[in-house]
Amino acid sequence: MAATAPPAPAPIDPQPARPAPSAPADSPTVSTPEQAIELIRAEYGSNSDLQYLAGPDPLGDPGFEVIVQSISLSAGGGSGTIEVWQVHPDGTYSRDN
Repeated sequence: MAATAPPAPAPIDPQPARPAPSAPADSPTVSTPEQAIELIRAEYGSNSDLQYLAGPDPLGDPGFEVIVQSISLSAGGGSGTIEVWQVHPDGTYSRDN
């Protein structure tokens, strides 16, 4: 009777996968104009007549100002501005009245 060899051990991964470090609780959730636009775009749903412009808050506060414009209104000669939003680093936002 021939002896059977024990199964070969599984190879050892020299660099096991590590979970991504979690962000500190006080880190901003909105840090780019693109992220700010995505938050506001969700308010309007899918509307192909709207375009979104984002930049730094004009008063120098942390966060971004997002301008929502109607393409068809601006084509008619107006600014097309429908609404202006302030998006804060923590992900909250409000209309800028």
